[in-house]
Parts: sequence; C-alpha cells; structure tokens
Amino acid sequence: MGQLTNYRNQLAEGPLWHPEEEALYWTDIPEEQILRYDPSEGTEVVCENVVVGGFTIQQDGSLLLFMDEGTVGHYRDGELSREILSLPDVEARFNDVTADPDGRVLCGTMPGEDHPGHLYRLDTDGSFKQLLTRVQVPNGIGFSPDFERLYFTETNNRLIHAFEYDRDTGTIANRKTFADFRQSSGKPDGLTVDTDGNVWSAQWGANSVVCLNPDGEQIGQIDVPAQYVTSVAFGQPGWETLYITTAQASEPNVDDGGNIFTAEPDSTGMPLRYSDVDV
Repeated sequence: MGQLTNYRNQLAEGPLWHPEEEALYWTDIPEEQILRYDPSEGTEVVCENVVVGGFTIQQDGSLLLFMDEGTVGHYRDGELSREILSLPDVEARFNDVTADPDGRVLCGTMPGEDHPGHLYRLDTDGSFKQLLTRVQVPNGIGFSPDFERLYFTETNNRLIHAFEYDRDTGTIANRKTFADFRQSSGKPDGLTVDTDGNVWSAQWGANSVVCLNPDGEQIGQIDVPAQYVTSVAFGQPGWETLYITTAQASEPNVDDGGNIFTAEPDSTGMPLRYSDVDV
C-alpha cells in the first residue's frame, strides 16, 4: 500500500487513468474540483467551481463531465463548457458513470427527498434512455471482460447487481444479486473489473477494498488506512496499479481519509473504454 500524493481531498471520487497523458484524473465533489496527477509534475487542480459526480474520457482525449442538475459538461485543454447536454426535468446530481465498449455512457443520478435515483444510458448521439428507476444511490458500474455482464452498485441497499448486457442495443435484462453486503460493516461504493473478471469494490465505512470472483465470492481484500473508501481504478501503462480514492472522516485527523492510495495486486485491469458522445 502506497500513498500517491500529499494532496488531501475532502471527498475524492471517480479515479480514471488517462493512457495518452499517462496521468490520473479524479474529482473532489464537495470542493467542486477536478484534479490531475502526473508522476513527473505532481498534483494540480485543473478545474474549479464545478460539481462533477463522474466523468469519462472521450475518443479525442477530452473529458465528458457528468455534473449537477442533470447536466453534462466538457473539458478540453483547460477550457470548460458547462452545459452541452442535459436531462429534461432532472435537477439531481449525476454520480458514478462508465463508458461501454461502443462509446455509450452508463450514468446514475442521485436520489433526493422528493425524487428517486435513476440509471440512464447516454447514447453517442447525445440522447438519454432511462434504464432503471427507484435506485438507492447509484454507484460503481463495470463490465465483465466479454461485455456480456453489467455490474451496478446500489450503495444504500448494500447490493451489487448483475445484468445481462446487450452490446447491440445497450439494454440490460435479468437482474440478479451479484454481491450482498447487508451484513457487512461497509457499503459498496465504486468498482472496477480486472482481466480475470474479478470485481474490485470500494467499501465505504469499512477501511477496505474487496475482490470478488465472477460468482460473487470474496477472494481477497486490501486494507486501507481510511474508513471511507470511495472508488478504485486500474492504471499505469500496463494497468497493473490499483488507485484507491478516499474521503475524510467527519472528525479531523482520525485516519488518512482524503488521500489517494495505490496497491499492486496480482491482477491487471481492463483497458480504458472511451466514450464517443457527439458533443
């Protein structure tokens, strides 16, 4: 277990390795920042005053930002466009997102007092399709290596679901419970999938990342010196390094929450899936 940088976030989320830049991006949601780590340059805040729940990397290397009030923005070469797309009649913040192998984006919206959470698909033509409703905090999303299975985390229900995924249409079917954490001390948060089909799930409140085989059985665990572990992503040129984002605890200095950690498991991640949305 290593620590990536001395820069401490409030709530780091959505780590994503940019292979062309050989840099890690992530977002600090309450601080309204997008950050970037380059091994040769260190950490920098590349965008401020922007609430980003998740983002993807486009085919041209720019960032597609899933923001508050159901809006989608675009970041390229230091320039931010705040509202290039939006969900009609949706005021919720987007949360975790991921690109599918054909350039679409699966994206969840947060629930509120007067509205449930949802899971949407953003197609490459810029149109949205609702896939699920009444979701209790949509979170980590990932695909099996053959792209025939979609994993989807419902944090407040403490479940990771598995669906059949149709690449031709981008539709999901036959929901099953993949992993049940209702008896666990933590809640499943962000996730990633390795080339063997194992699911790595960040455990909010449980100081750990757990590794689940394709049958949903826990086969490994990484202990993290922070209670609130938010997300995970593989990176580096060979997709061999696991980046782990965390959040600060409510009481200051009780642990190392807010830092980005690294681990070198005996696994490699799947290559980046680029979004290809017409913006």
